[in-house]
Amino acid sequence: MRKKRTPQFSTDLPYRDHAIYDELCSLSQWLDAHSQFIDWVFNDLRSEAIHDTGRDALSAESVLRVDFLRQRFQFSFECLAFVLMDSPLYRAFCRLAPNQTPHKSSLQSLVCSITATTYRRIHRAQLKTAREQKIETGRVAAIDSTVTATNIKAPYDSDLLGTSVKEMCRLLEQGVGFTPEPLY
Repeated sequence: MRKKRTPQFSTDLPYRDHAIYDELCSLSQWLDAHSQFIDWVFNDLRSEAIHDTGRDALSAESVLRVDFLRQRFQFSFECLAFVLMDSPLYRAFCRLAPNQTPHKSSLQSLVCSITATTYRRIHRAQLKTAREQKIETGRVAAIDSTVTATNIKAPYDSDLLGTSVKEMCRLLEQGVGFTPEPLY
């Protein structure tokens, strides 16, 4: 059965002297201040058939926090499942119960259940907070169009040029035998 919040859970993260810890603490406080997000996510996750039996599902609060964590650190669902199993800090941030170890497929289905409308409302709230704190106005979008380094496999440009010249010569020689006689 899915709940909105994880009951009886400490809101304090295990202390780590690190910039990521500070960032997660700030994000956790911001999410706690905007409890309406949990209601929106809960409505997205609510299925038609609600059963009081079976294992406890992740709370809507946990799903929201898992998604923020995934977006912030660009985790794949496989890596996210490992991190949530391994890291006490990330588990505490996501407010997972000690017996909860979600698999990548369940994480993916839960995160994909959050609708675009919910994301839009959350992003508007983020922008409102950024405006109030004079961090961002939201009037200009900056896009990073830096090309990323990749392994370029052979053939290289010079090889492609040589190959194309050979192919054109072959086709021209083949065209000489055609009737009517080519103009070249």
